[in-house]
Amino acid sequence: AFERHRQVKVDVIQIEHLMQTCKTKLVQAFEEWYDQRYGQMPSAEAAAAAAEAAAGERYDPQEMFDMIEADRLETQHPDALAYHKARKNAIRDVRQKRTGAVAAARVVGR
Repeated sequence: AFERHRQVKVDVIQIEHLMQTCKTKLVQAFEEWYDQRYGQMPSAEAAAAAAEAAAGERYDPQEMFDMIEADRLETQHPDALAYHKARKNAIRDVRQKRTGAVAAARVVGR
């Protein structure tokens, strides 16, 4: 029983290592895809420098929420930050296309 328990424990450790490796590869592949699709993501240092440069700038509530959300994700789930940024950008692009189509329809309808 002890030997079986030890073997199962070793198997669990190996599987956890493989899962972490897969997760890392998935995030890297996503970041490469995101860079190709939407351009380079600003580095954390560039974002910090921009934040310092704009220290006197006031943010609206949505911008403040976005900054807090990004900070939270970066500290709690660093692998998820790129996904959430890409998802938000994709949603914004869809909204802009929709808004542009509605505005064009209004101009044509006049």
